[in-house]
Amino acid sequence: MTLEAGQPCPVCGSREHPQITLLSDEAPTQAEVESAKGGKRQERKNKRYKKSLHSGNVLQDTRQHRKSARRFK
Repeated sequence: MTLEAGQPCPVCGSREHPQITLLSDEAPTQAEVESAKGGKRQERKNKRYKKSLHSGNVLQDTRQHRKSARRFK
């Protein structure tokens, strides 16, 4: 994402940015951000799956978990 002179900012819509800040070398890349999001999603799904195993709905939950797992391969 870059700013172009005279064009609205893709984040805030402003056409002027008098003090543009550059990204630090420590800032994550977009790919790293997306990877972290995917990892968190999978963690939440795993927690729900483990919780459902204790609820007694093992067969139904196993099918649902396998279906979800196939989407992330």
